[in-house]
Amino acid sequence: MNEHTHSSIAEKKHILFVDDEENVLTGLKRIVRSMRDEWDASFASSAQQALQIMDEQEIDVLVSDMRMPMMDGAQLLSEVSGEYPHVIRILLSGQCDLESFIGTACPAHQLLSKPCDAVTLKKTIERVIALRYLLENETLRDIIMQMNTLPSPPTIYLQIEKELERPDSSMQRVGDIIGQDIGMTAKLLQLVNSPFFGFNRNIDTPAQAAALLGVNMVQFIMLHVQTFVSHPAIERVVGEISEHCMLVATLARAIAKKEGGNPSCCLDAYIGGMMHDLGRLILAVNMPKKYTAIIEQAKLSSEPTWSIEQREIGASHAEIGAYLLGLWGLPEHVVEIVHYHHTPAECTLLDDHLPLTAVHIANVLTADPDLERRGHPDSLDEAYLNHHALIDHIPDWQTCLKELMEKS
Repeated sequence: MNEHTHSSIAEKKHILFVDDEENVLTGLKRIVRSMRDEWDASFASSAQQALQIMDEQEIDVLVSDMRMPMMDGAQLLSEVSGEYPHVIRILLSGQCDLESFIGTACPAHQLLSKPCDAVTLKKTIERVIALRYLLENETLRDIIMQMNTLPSPPTIYLQIEKELERPDSSMQRVGDIIGQDIGMTAKLLQLVNSPFFGFNRNIDTPAQAAALLGVNMVQFIMLHVQTFVSHPAIERVVGEISEHCMLVATLARAIAKKEGGNPSCCLDAYIGGMMHDLGRLILAVNMPKKYTAIIEQAKLSSEPTWSIEQREIGASHAEIGAYLLGLWGLPEHVVEIVHYHHTPAECTLLDDHLPLTAVHIANVLTADPDLERRGHPDSLDEAYLNHHALIDHIPDWQTCLKELMEKS
């Protein structure tokens, strides 16, 4: 394997397309012709030829067909994941067998149906390329690029199995159980929001995803796609992070409703809250010693945890979580909420700031209900709340939290 220097964000990106059908490659060449000022494109008619090209040239994005002789697309992407972890991997498939497709698509960051229209293909590639601004630390980026799933506690699997065995089982309750775990929630939303399924709207909750996919597909994902932790210490951390995210999500939804948010806004606040600490899970699983040291350092310091993360590892958990969700193709507004939940004033892309604001508030209040650390860099951004004329609403939000805690 050649040692290539990663491309800078400003350079033209190199896209490699792989398909064993010459007419498909011809169509792809026609599609990318209009992007020649932004992309360099190469084309391969087999997985073997693709690997040879990658050994000789720096590739940023790999777009491969699924069905090819000798080595199929999933096998190619799996090999690329290990040898070239910085490469973004997109898989195209025209198969009708969803279980076969999903079961072999784990090495893919995104799944597209074949034939894929030009607009969807261009938009998907442009979006994953644009994500580079979120995470410039190459080591962290390579770690995340190799992640196909996030670990879940085995108790989640057992709860789902128990629910499905009930004579009156419901996909709503299955979705609610999945919603207790951020790893499985993220994976389910990645799959169901991929263009492969062709839904004409964003699927925002695990309950919606479970209902659309059905019992058999949810079970298949649990058995063949999702991973479950067996180490007690990691299981405990995963459980603690998921529990915190559930509380933040529930409070964020209540705050959004209190502030007059419509049902869509409240739903965005909930799913943003559920996903907001995904980066902590990634760090806890991949850098357990480093992550533990950062947490201990934060306890003894007035510096926010996310600031220590940026200094010690080159990125905060907010940036890391947002990068993975964007890479997996989750809705952009969810990515923005996760990215800016500590620093909402820095977010300029959202049309409706209320879901982000609600997650920011909920995250602070669940850790410090009485705001004893008010004025601390990790507390509420009061200048931001003043700007949105919300600073006087703090007692109302504290009441929301108190009511939630009493119910639980």
